[in-house]
Amino acid sequence: MANDFNKEAKKIRGVYYNRKSKKWKRKYFPLPQIIYRLGGTYTPALYPDFHKALRSHNTLLLNLSTSFDKYEQYERLVKHPSTAQCLPKTHKVSLKRRWQLSLYLNYYKAVYIKATSSFQSKGVMRVQKKRPGSYQYAYYLNGIWKKGIVSFAELMVLLRHFFHEKEIFIQEEIPLITTKHTTFDIRTELHRSTNNEIKVAGCIASEHLNGNFKSRISKCYNLRAYLKRTYNYTNNERKALIQKVKKLSIDTYKALETSYGPLGEIGIDLGIDKNGRLWIIEANLSSGKRSLYKVNGSAPLEKSYIEMFSYAIQIQRRKGVLK
Repeated sequence: MANDFNKEAKKIRGVYYNRKSKKWKRKYFPLPQIIYRLGGTYTPALYPDFHKALRSHNTLLLNLSTSFDKYEQYERLVKHPSTAQCLPKTHKVSLKRRWQLSLYLNYYKAVYIKATSSFQSKGVMRVQKKRPGSYQYAYYLNGIWKKGIVSFAELMVLLRHFFHEKEIFIQEEIPLITTKHTTFDIRTELHRSTNNEIKVAGCIASEHLNGNFKSRISKCYNLRAYLKRTYNYTNNERKALIQKVKKLSIDTYKALETSYGPLGEIGIDLGIDKNGRLWIIEANLSSGKRSLYKVNGSAPLEKSYIEMFSYAIQIQRRKGVLK
């Protein structure tokens, strides 16, 4: 978007649908009062003229300009009583300090090693100690699962090749509830709505084959129906769990806003262990809402976008930017 900014005209090139020709076309528009960041990263320092124009125009940016640093997110959530007890053990590590990796890999039964900046499981590797000096790894790259068993020295070579110079952290694996062949996590989609209310747009069960953690290739189901069909939850048990899921999701949203400021929307991944305890896996900005769409269709997506923009319009009206 910033590349399409015309400094002299103070306009920005955008895409619109021409009903007459029934084609998508481009033209220049006035600077918007509201920008909804669907993805990517907006870096003000790289586009100073565009950033200055948005500030002088009092443009509101829904969602932050950059996505969460995953370890920084953990550090902020662990400071809040409502979320601290729902976080797996997490440690910042460096591939330059072999002893750190050795310590945690041998202390925990299984871990996830993650890049602080990554998305769609591209910067995640699962590692499990099998026997002394032997480790099983799994990661997803270029549409293929890579798995194997290696020595510690071989694992270090693999980690350096996979993560390169990226900052990383290590996280204890949550003992998720499982069936014989599958496990699942929960994705909640939340957004700010009219009157600044936090709305839960949906709660989705994402089912994975045991050992696979790539969300994009998981099967998605309505959480309430999934709990009944797969785990034989009663109506009261389902109701109680979903209430807990929504409460923890909202608590997570509020905790992050106290650190980062107002957020337009968040997608939150939660896990439930074999004892029924809920865990926070991670929160994501600019969620694509794919699982929500797969399960519930376009209606809840359209509703969430309308409510988010209603929230943004109210803010701009209070500022006097919009009438």
